[in-house]
Amino acid sequence: MGVTQVDPALFVSPATSLAVSGGTAPFYTIKLVSPKPGQSDMHFIGKDLAHAEDEVGFYEEMKAVSAEPSWIISEFLFEYLGAVRLPCVDRDGNVRFPPRAEGDL
Repeated sequence: MGVTQVDPALFVSPATSLAVSGGTAPFYTIKLVSPKPGQSDMHFIGKDLAHAEDEVGFYEEMKAVSAEPSWIISEFLFEYLGAVRLPCVDRDGNVRFPPRAEGDL
């Protein structure tokens, strides 16, 4: 299963590091440039997939089946758009750019 790529132009750049993380994967504040009705500019949260590659397949699967009424569990998940590459400001204030490698997300 592939990874849904999201247009980075949808978000303010750079993303900024949050003071919390999920296990070893850092989280980032990503702000929408133009939120849709019912969304705030901070509707989404970013996660460093270099430390959470095993989760991507789960979210892609949930995205694929979320429209099916029998998958009620999807109502309890965060909305998932896909993966986006954004420069990020780390906790030390340094701007970091996501690596690009063959086969990388």
